[in-house]
Amino acid sequence: MKRFARLAAVMMGTFLIWLLPFDQVSYSGLERVLRKFGERSFIGWIRFTITRRRRERVWIRVNQLLDDRWLPAMTKIVRKGFARLGSSSPQNVQHHTLQYESIYCDEGEKEGLARYDIEEGAMGIRVHDVVELRTGDKERLTLPHRKVARVDFVKRWIPTKEWVLGPKPAHVSPQWLQRYKEERPYLVDFLSDQGVEKAVVREILRLYDEFHTSPKPHWVLARDCYHKELILEGIEEGVPVDHFYREAVVAVVSDRIRAEIQEKYVEALGKGEGLEQT
Repeated sequence: MKRFARLAAVMMGTFLIWLLPFDQVSYSGLERVLRKFGERSFIGWIRFTITRRRRERVWIRVNQLLDDRWLPAMTKIVRKGFARLGSSSPQNVQHHTLQYESIYCDEGEKEGLARYDIEEGAMGIRVHDVVELRTGDKERLTLPHRKVARVDFVKRWIPTKEWVLGPKPAHVSPQWLQRYKEERPYLVDFLSDQGVEKAVVREILRLYDEFHTSPKPHWVLARDCYHKELILEGIEEGVPVDHFYREAVVAVVSDRIRAEIQEKYVEALGKGEGLEQT
């Protein structure tokens, strides 16, 4: 009976995929999608489809807030770490968010993720720094006051155990979790002050929580891409990225992305773009 139910679910899933517009189907991830159909009951897939459609409708309203109000305001928030390391044109939070989202979507395609998973991860990235409209940008690593000391510090910094990935399945470091726990209440207060409707607040907080803690592959990939964007931007701005690189070595799950980061780092060292071998 269970085999018949799974076969029926796969057949129904194939039919539903056939009904979708062509631009909504990630064919590289089709095998993974069909496998998921076989793992869930038919009723489970109906519930998932309803939940997905409801979330996608809420995402429209979230994106309206982002595009009309929050992302434009983020242009005024400069990323302090780049500024304090000597960048002549430090990245703002809006640019970080959009560039990070672009990198993640490209990586999601390479990994063959389902279209919905890519879109959900992208939404998490779009909302992950909304809290900085309340807190401002906070340095993840406390740097010395003097510029010369700051540069020397990042070149010699070695990650402690707080920066190393925790055990499976979540794949997050204690430092990452601590920052999430500290900043979440500020996000709740900000959304309350903004008068955001309850359904939108619930979805933003769900995305924020999943972004920081979920063990699902697309969220793990999103966190990996955070480190990739960080080091690529640091290289682009010509600031020392030794500390970013060392953190990525112990915090990135994907071997492929870690290797790409290492390649970019070594290439930048060879060009002497404000970096020094340590």
